Amino acid sequence: MEFLDPSGELYQLHRDFYLGDYNKVLSTSPENFSPELRELALMIVAKARIAIGDHVGVLEGLQGVGSTTLQAVMALAQAYDDPELAVDMVAELAPYDSYTAPLAAMVLYRGGRIEEAISTAQAAEDSIDAVAVLAQILIATGRLQEADATVQNAKKWAQDNIALNLAEAWVDMAIGGERYVQAVYIYEELTGNDERSPLFQAQKVAQVLSGYIEPEPWTKPSAKAIALFNDTLSARAA
Repeated sequence: MEFLDPSGELYQLHRDFYLGDYNKVLSTSPENFSPELRELALMIVAKARIAIGDHVGVLEGLQGVGSTTLQAVMALAQAYDDPELAVDMVAELAPYDSYTAPLAAMVLYRGGRIEEAISTAQAAEDSIDAVAVLAQILIATGRLQEADATVQNAKKWAQDNIALNLAEAWVDMAIGGERYVQAVYIYEELTGNDERSPLFQAQKVAQVLSGYIEPEPWTKPSAKAIALFNDTLSARAA
């Protein structure tokens, strides 16, 4: 998969998306990529637009596209306004591949088709995005052991990928206890302790919950929920 190769053209763009650096993603022109990769670059840029709340702009910008990948992105954007219509849209795109499966899973989840969403993400065995989406859904539905197993299994073929690193941190934060410490290590590595990082707030919450630092006022109300929200936000359209 293109996103797993550190020397690949899309590796950094994919990484920037998961780091939550949406402005950097949005400043990237898909035209700068090789012709065969421009569609995937546009997919990532469109997902960043969805993540900042511009799902309407994505729908308008992708009208009439013939690519199933971009149609799946459109369905995800549509899911924020009309989940049922979005579910119908992705149903027409099956069978899914490594790129459409995680998008379809997100649409199905937003449409209340939980088990379908899980099975769709699970079927994309070589998709790191599907692993991240599956982990989110399993955590959201309280299936923490399954989420943990999903991440551990993915480590066999996707070591040190940003999406996998974050999925592991989400699971650690959801399980809690000693796992908070593991989450701290992951966040510190991803942020480099840079306060400008979009993930720095989540790092601070993990540090509070692990006992590394004293809580600040903004961490006191439902700190665990804040951490999970901030993390999921960075990959909610994966």
